Parts: sequence; C-alpha cells; structure tokens
Amino acid sequence: MITTIIAFIIVFGIIVISHEFGHYYAAKKSGILVREFSVGMGPKLFYFIRNHTTFTLRLLPLGGYVRMAGDADDDEEIKPGTPVSLRLNDDDLVTSINTSNKNSLFQGIPVTVVKTDLENELYVEGYENGDESELKRYSVAHDATIIESDGTEVQIAPVDVQFQSASLPHRMITNVAGVFNNFILTILVFTILAFIQGGVANNSNRVNVTPTDSVARDAGIKNGDRILSVNGVKTTNWNDLATNIQDKAGKKVDLKVQNDKQTKNNFLNP
Repeated sequence: MITTIIAFIIVFGIIVISHEFGHYYAAKKSGILVREFSVGMGPKLFYFIRNHTTFTLRLLPLGGYVRMAGDADDDEEIKPGTPVSLRLNDDDLVTSINTSNKNSLFQGIPVTVVKTDLENELYVEGYENGDESELKRYSVAHDATIIESDGTEVQIAPVDVQFQSASLPHRMITNVAGVFNNFILTILVFTILAFIQGGVANNSNRVNVTPTDSVARDAGIKNGDRILSVNGVKTTNWNDLATNIQDKAGKKVDLKVQNDKQTKNNFLNP
C-alpha cells in the first residue's frame, strides 16, 4: 500500500511538473512574468528564486501551479493600514516590501501603508514609523519583490510583464503549452518503455529477448535472431509473427530462426 502511494505521488508529480513547466517555458518566452512555480499545494516547505521566478515546494503532493503576473488568481493588493517594512537601495528605490509578520526576514523602514500602485506608477505611500504628520511616497523598482503573509518572496507584477500585455498568439500558446508538454511526455515514456521491455520491432522480425522472456530463451532464441517462419508460414514483421503464434497456446510451434552464423529450427511452447 505504501509503495503504491509513493509510486502514485512520483508519477503524479512528474505529470504535474511537466504540465506546469510547459506553461512556465511558454510564458517566459512570451515575456510574461512567472511569479511562482509551485510543486504541491498548501503550506510551503521551502523556496528559492531564480530568473525572477520563485520556485516553491509545498506540503501536499496533490498538484501544483504556475502563477503568472496578471492572472485572475494573482492578487497582491496591499490594503490601507497594512504595516510593512521597506528595503531601499542606494538610489532610494524600494527593492523589497515585507508584508509578513515574520519580522526577522529583514530589517527595513517600517511604514503604515496608505496607498500603493505596484503595476503602473510603482510606488508606496504611507506613514514612516507611525508618524502621521507626514505622508511619504517611496518609488518602487521594476524588479522589486514582495514578501507575502506566509513568508514567500515573489516579484511584483508591473503591467508590462502581465499576461494581458502579451500578444494574443503568445497568450494562446502559453495556455495550451501544458497539455502539449504532457503529450510529449507520453510519447517519451512509451518510447523508453519500448526499449526497456524489449520485444520485436513492428517493422522487423528481429527479436530482442529480455531476461523475463523465459519461453523464448528456453527455445534457444537469442537477441538479434530473426524469426523467418512459424510452422512453415513466412514471417517478415511483428504482425505476421503475432498472428501466427496467438492461436497456438499450449501447442509446440516450429520456428525457423536465423542468426549471424546459421539458420535453424527451434521449437517454442507458448
């Protein structure tokens, strides 16, 4: 039971990662900011940031998602009255906004938010250190990050890198890229399984015997042998061979086998 569950999680995880990577890759190529690439759902276990995308591993292995800038589910509104900490660079541009109550994340300028615009004008307005006598306005860098309530750090989503700003063809490709990636994965998996499991190629009568093919091995058939005929009936490909053997269960079958050195008759008990 445990083995089955683990196998399911691994297989499902591969399918999810493949699907979401299709969306991720197409979005990146289309100039759409992918704010988060998540494997799993629920509380995060850990994350790292690379190429402006936050990659997270979450507790529940029941799916995943790609969070694109401007998506319907992508909401980063900072409500008035929210206490935040701002990190500024040498040019006095905000490079990170901490909205989490995990104050240990970094030491910044404490501000009580009055108004923000992180899509167009890129600014934060508020009262510094609780001083309501002076409303201050801080300019925000285009590539600034925001630390959300759960402690996950993602990039802000200026309008020029949002999903809606991409061309229609790019948006369409991004939407279908996940399914396309799963299609490619299916072809790849079946190709690998075909090599692993062995057998006879569809357009050939050459045999590839695996360690589990005890019947073929008992009949003296080896890798690379060609099955020329079954009970005197000529076979040139896998379909011919399968057709002539399938109704011979429990009966002795006379196979004419050719290898690199000679042609001989072998008897098979399917």
